[in-house]
Amino acid sequence: MGYEFRYEKDGQMTNCFPVDTATDMWIPLSGDKSLSEIIELAKEKWPEKDFSEITMDSVNHHQYSIYYDLHDYSDYVQYLVLSVEE
Repeated sequence: MGYEFRYEKDGQMTNCFPVDTATDMWIPLSGDKSLSEIIELAKEKWPEKDFSEITMDSVNHHQYSIYYDLHDYSDYVQYLVLSVEE
């Protein structure tokens, strides 16, 4: 799976944000999304796909201050990534 990212400079720090593509959808797990909400998001993004064609992965993504040499857990964001084959 090849994920896409957008890099942004914030002063001296560089942040790395995941990008939704035609085959991937990143859902931050910091909120309180229900399973039915996640299913609706998948239906909206891929209405022609069967649920058996959608895979899920949990990713602990290093999003903030990525080139800084101090490891800080607050720089990471948990995501649920839904993906389909092209």
